Amino acid sequence: LLRAASRVGPAGSATGVDGTPRMVEAARARAADLPNVRVVQGDLAATGLPDACADVVVSNCAVNHARDKAAVYREVLRLLRPGGRVVVSDVVSEAELPAAVREDPAAWAACYGGAIPEADYLAAVEGAGLVELRVLRRTAPYEKGGVRVLSLTLEARAPRPPEPR
Repeated sequence: LLRAASRVGPAGSATGVDGTPRMVEAARARAADLPNVRVVQGDLAATGLPDACADVVVSNCAVNHARDKAAVYREVLRLLRPGGRVVVSDVVSEAELPAAVREDPAAWAACYGGAIPEADYLAAVEGAGLVELRVLRRTAPYEKGGVRVLSLTLEARAPRPPEPR
């Protein structure tokens, strides 16, 4: 959030969203001297922010904490202006995770309990209506808590309206 605020400059704005009051409080404290930063508490799938309020949405390893990734990406599409882009780094799994991992709070806290297979993750992005999906980076798979996961960085865009004839 602080990096984004420095990149948009004083004429732009950067908004952070977190679901926990403690993290919102911490972010607000760190950004207290930055007039172009706003931090709101909300669900990633229902932020409460206005339609088409963002040129860019970024996320670093947060979507995997949401149970419904498709809902998060539908919300991202709603937030983006036409042609706006989303860049996300996240953890995905090589295969469906066993129930014991999906239900383990420690696995969720360690950022892999909510991982879904890469193909399902990418389908959630495209199914939301985002276009021009590109995987910018894919790590080699690694073991975490007895399951195989990998990190992806992806980029996609909100569709632009058709050009007038």
